[in-house]
Amino acid sequence: MKRSQAEIMGLAIIVLLISVGFIFYVAFTVTKTPSRVAEVYKYDQMGENMVNALLEITVPDCEDYSIEQLISDCAMQERIRCPASSCDELRDVIETIFEGTLNHWYVSYYFTIKKDDNDIMTPINAGDYNEERSCDPENDETERPGWLPVSVFPYGDVIVRLDICRK
Repeated sequence: MKRSQAEIMGLAIIVLLISVGFIFYVAFTVTKTPSRVAEVYKYDQMGENMVNALLEITVPDCEDYSIEQLISDCAMQERIRCPASSCDELRDVIETIFEGTLNHWYVSYYFTIKKDDNDIMTPINAGDYNEERSCDPENDETERPGWLPVSVFPYGDVIVRLDICRK
């Protein structure tokens, strides 16, 4: 065998070994479960980010008022007129958004909008979070709330809260 043929065989073996090593690397990193820190962070941020984004969404059927403005109106005097009242439109829009996001991702949650501990709209829940509160709010390991106050000056604040239940 000539020297050049031996060198090519050597290169082919090196390429083969690198390819096999890469395949093992990909196989083990793809099947690896996320770390505990990554899992906790994901749920910590999901509720808060969802509430932040939700408040900024505008509703075309309500003259492009934002959900935050509809919440304020629903909490005070219901002056904004949509196809339905601002409270009814608010619930319909939020349910539609959750259907396309959290429900689609199979995330259990409990969503409330309250003023002075009174519900402004009927709470929305999905998944394991039910009347028995299987996602215990006292247990820091099972629930990651995202909440924001919405000012309805001079009437106080409305609390928008989304509890995300970890599986």
